[in-house]
Amino acid sequence: MALRLATKLAKQNGWKKVVFEVDCLQVVEELNREGNDRIGSAVLEDIRSIRDFFDECCFTFIRRVNNSISHTLAKLAVILENLAEWKKAFPAWLYELVQMDCEGSCPAFL
Repeated sequence: MALRLATKLAKQNGWKKVVFEVDCLQVVEELNREGNDRIGSAVLEDIRSIRDFFDECCFTFIRRVNNSISHTLAKLAVILENLAEWKKAFPAWLYELVQMDCEGSCPAFL
């Protein structure tokens, strides 16, 4: 569900080159596989249809232990009462996490 929301938000913001890091290998394999849906999930079908909007879209598997950004944001989301959105300037703590996470792991287009 979070991945579907993330793809929808990326589309709404008009982003054309995106990377989604997912901690479920089965979901990543299914989204990156050509052909019919083996799982039969309406959520995955929604994500596939949204994916077609992007010029470049990458779903990558990352273990939870290696994804400090998602883990940190998930902990924050639990205590939030409303949607948090940063469009122009990210909080310094988040910017630092992104910089550390991207060192050597981001695709060339980022």
